[in-house]
Amino acid sequence: MFVKKIILYFAIFNYSIFLLIIFKNIDIMTFREYYKNLKDVKQKRAFRKKIMDATKTEPGTFYTWINRNNASELAKKVIAELLKKEQKELFPEKENELLTN
Repeated sequence: MFVKKIILYFAIFNYSIFLLIIFKNIDIMTFREYYKNLKDVKQKRAFRKKIMDATKTEPGTFYTWINRNNASELAKKVIAELLKKEQKELFPEKENELLTN
């Protein structure tokens, strides 16, 4: 019985470490990375539509935001609320801003 408990605790500990390693790198993601990490065309299309509907914009504007990271402050706020992420995480002012916070 004692050996089974030790094996169980060891398995839970290893699984916890595994989850920490996986989710550590997923936690912080910019708007562009969020979009690029969507798996297929249908997910990307639905995501674009959701963002464009919420911000009342056209596809060209969406792609400009993805490629240049230059959305307006209002659009950044709407997108951050929609994705339930921090605005400064999705739209960092500088490349190293995510690393210093």
